[in-house]
Amino acid sequence: MTMNSASKKRAFSDYSGWNRDQLIERIKLLEDSQGLYINNEVNVDRAQKRVHESAKERKEAKKIRKINKQRGIDFSKYETRHIALKFSYLGWDYQGLALQGLPTDRPTVEEVIIKALQQVRLVQSPNPADFLFSRCGRTDRGVSAMNQVISLRVRSRLTKEQLEDPANDNLELDYIKMLNHVLPADIRFHAICVRPQRDLMHALAVNGDSINIYLILKG
Repeated sequence: MTMNSASKKRAFSDYSGWNRDQLIERIKLLEDSQGLYINNEVNVDRAQKRVHESAKERKEAKKIRKINKQRGIDFSKYETRHIALKFSYLGWDYQGLALQGLPTDRPTVEEVIIKALQQVRLVQSPNPADFLFSRCGRTDRGVSAMNQVISLRVRSRLTKEQLEDPANDNLELDYIKMLNHVLPADIRFHAICVRPQRDLMHALAVNGDSINIYLILKG
């Protein structure tokens, strides 16, 4: 009985003596077992879906590997620098600009930005005070803004000696590109000053209304 089963298995696996029609039927059976053949026609949608899912899985795996690699950053080996960033946002989905001390039903814009800073490993701590985070201006829930400014200390790729020379600034990390890559489409950075003078960034209050004046100088 065992020999007959083995013999049948070997004969079934040997396709050299099969004619064209037999081979086609065999292929149909194999494809049908994978759910790709229905009513004698290839199920293109299902096949494409499998290809798409496979590509998506590879992309997610690559993203996870990249994040895991970034988690290994030793911040003690890097210098930091003070920068100012100008950004815009559509506020419909946010609980205003400023980070809140209590939980809110929607995230604030600053909350999303700080998470992005951590994600790309520009800052180590989620606490804004640890990287001297400050802002010019504020908005309420649902309000949009086109030219808000924040300043903070971030990780640099330059050495201490390189940071002393402004000529090396073009060798610095592309902060805007890094942040925009991970931020949602309704928050976008569009200008940077890598050597801001903090005393030139201020807000004035006139007649009880907040008027934000931003002055960012290079060099």
